[in-house]
Amino acid sequence: MLAAVPTTEGLTDTLRDAVASSTPLLQVLAIAIGAILAVRLGHWVVTAWWNRRRDQDPTSRAQIARSKAQRTRASVLRSLITYTVSAGAVVAIAAVASGGAIPAAIGIGVLVIIVGWGLNRVLADMIAGGLLLFERQYRVGDYLILPGNDVAGVVEEFALRTTVLRSFNGDRITVLNGSIEEIVKVEDGYRDFEVELFVPAARLEQARSRVERVCARLRAYHQNLFLTGPALVEARSLEGRRVSHLRIRAVVPPSLEWLAERTLPAQLEHELGGLVVGPIHVFNLDASAFDEYLHQVVLPRFQAQEGHRTGEIPLVATTSEMRAIPGPPPS
Repeated sequence: MLAAVPTTEGLTDTLRDAVASSTPLLQVLAIAIGAILAVRLGHWVVTAWWNRRRDQDPTSRAQIARSKAQRTRASVLRSLITYTVSAGAVVAIAAVASGGAIPAAIGIGVLVIIVGWGLNRVLADMIAGGLLLFERQYRVGDYLILPGNDVAGVVEEFALRTTVLRSFNGDRITVLNGSIEEIVKVEDGYRDFEVELFVPAARLEQARSRVERVCARLRAYHQNLFLTGPALVEARSLEGRRVSHLRIRAVVPPSLEWLAERTLPAQLEHELGGLVVGPIHVFNLDASAFDEYLHQVVLPRFQAQEGHRTGEIPLVATTSEMRAIPGPPPS
């Protein structure tokens, strides 16, 4: 005679009876193991989703921004899965410990009171993380400077409770989201510097040769630190003046501004010696920010104060046009 094949209802009843007949210790152990497996499964699903959707080699600005957003969502989802499953496991263990006498609503209420009293800092950090995520203050892959925490680095992981930064020396820095008071986000991820100097017009070619020698030496010596340059981008005589204008451009990562602000001018001054007329100027201007300042702040005030008299506003329209016009040379 063939044995009866157990139905789904029968298996469910068997499992329920086994759980009910087991000791509380075994039930707690089963809940803990189930929670660990659920967390790992959730993390695996999120990672698989991220690997399927991510751009393999993002190159354009839009692709990089999309990749940052996807990495941020994946990091937050992994954190959310961990906290949600852990909270559910704690509630289930509390119900087992009470012998089922406490209804689920009362158990959840007791859990909330305990967490709010004993883990208020954890909740504050998680709420702060949720607000940072909602306001899109930063994403995974952004370079941040946190003055209040005295740390800086690339955002490697963004969770509800913590933000993990990776500094350029390899340190992995974990910052509680609730402790973040001030955020400096390096928008483009680099610092773009221009160094400007003046030399006598009669010795322009000599100065050009020495400047190019300094740039080549620094590129060779700091080849892994400069992102672009340093390179001479302009050398021209000023019409009607006895000086010539030279402009050098250098792009460096954040935290390495000293290369363009101190090392490059010092090397130029040492190489050029008495050829430099006046001081060497170092500029670090963001074109879009400065253009907005010109059109939103300077232009309206100039129109209100002077425009009605002359009918003409001799104001440079863009930063690129400003860069084409050198500042007044030293007397």
